[in-house]
Amino acid sequence: LRLQDAVGCYAAGLFANLCLPSIVGGDILRAVLAGKRTSRPEAVVIGGLADRASDVLALAILITGGALLAGQALPGTWQLVLIVVMGLAALAAATGAILVLRRPLTSWPPRIRRKLGRTLVALRRLLTRPGTALAALSLSLAIQASFVTLSAIIGDAIGIVQPLSVWFLAWPVAKLSGLLPISLGGLAVREATLAAMLAPFGVAPTLGVAASLIWQTVLIAGGLLSGLVWLLYRRSGFHRSAPDPGNHSMARVEHG
Repeated sequence: LRLQDAVGCYAAGLFANLCLPSIVGGDILRAVLAGKRTSRPEAVVIGGLADRASDVLALAILITGGALLAGQALPGTWQLVLIVVMGLAALAAATGAILVLRRPLTSWPPRIRRKLGRTLVALRRLLTRPGTALAALSLSLAIQASFVTLSAIIGDAIGIVQPLSVWFLAWPVAKLSGLLPISLGGLAVREATLAAMLAPFGVAPTLGVAASLIWQTVLIAGGLLSGLVWLLYRRSGFHRSAPDPGNHSMARVEHG
């Protein structure tokens, strides 16, 4: 996938997040467009899932760090609740990973067996290039941390005076809640979650909702700008240029 094609497909996905369920609705459109450009839709889907998994892992790391630092500011009852919730989440993640990875491939339903097998092959290939995986995770951490910092600055501007560690706990949890496919782009779900996460620290729910809505305007502006990028990409003619046959053939050889 060429750089200009990747930018175009990603911009289309960000724009689509404005009107599709959850914050990953645009991932589907991005995968469809990229699949058409590469003629390898399964590889594109696996790449998209790896991208989203890296994003979720980065958020989990930030939540863990924020909980360890901000937990001291919570009353005793809330500290216990936080410890229990984090322990259950870690147990569920570990159990799910063990069940998926240790279950024999032949025991899966035939409908998903082939796709699961290719996914495991892709993961093994990624493990042979740890530098690539580490770079992707590092970039995800940096990007998500910058989002948290910007949200903290917005919160401070409207009267939410809390340590940065509190935001590193509350904001990633609110973003993860936006993965639920029950609203357009996670709207309202994130607002309610952020308000609920900040409430134990003495923040009025109205301020938590207001901070999240202001951040939502940033997302909407970014989505509209991405729509403009997608429009310019479509009109530029880049998407009609044929991929390099040599690279495409090499990709098929490596895939085989």
